Amino acid sequence: MKKIFMMALLWAALSVPSFAQVNTASMQHSPEIGQGKTLPIQCQLSPASSIPVSLSLYAAPEGHPERAKSMAGTGIEGGQDLANFRLFIPPDAETGKWKITKIVLTPNDKNEPVELILSGNDTFVVIPSNRVIPTSAAVHIQ
Repeated sequence: MKKIFMMALLWAALSVPSFAQVNTASMQHSPEIGQGKTLPIQCQLSPASSIPVSLSLYAAPEGHPERAKSMAGTGIEGGQDLANFRLFIPPDAETGKWKITKIVLTPNDKNEPVELILSGNDTFVVIPSNRVIPTSAAVHIQ
């Protein structure tokens, strides 16, 4: 009886449709970025999507999840499992530790958005930029 139950449980687990699978994103990026710079972030999706999808990345200063906003977006084709984001850090961004709060996947066939489970390094540090703003211009008429 136990063997029949285990076989039925295995069959049920394997017959669940792919949209019911747990969707995750494992992230890799460099830990420090200056204000006004672009931070490349690579996400490994699991499982790979079978259809084209759009992805939105949300981030906020650590400790302030209520200030999270969509800061980068990208799309991938069906069969791909790597998504590359280019997160622009505004020149006036708050310095200190930031956290990627969520990644939302939206199938391009307009189904409901899915918030992915995050793993990997989801924090980065925004450091002050050494911005130099010109104060004069030498004009030469040629």
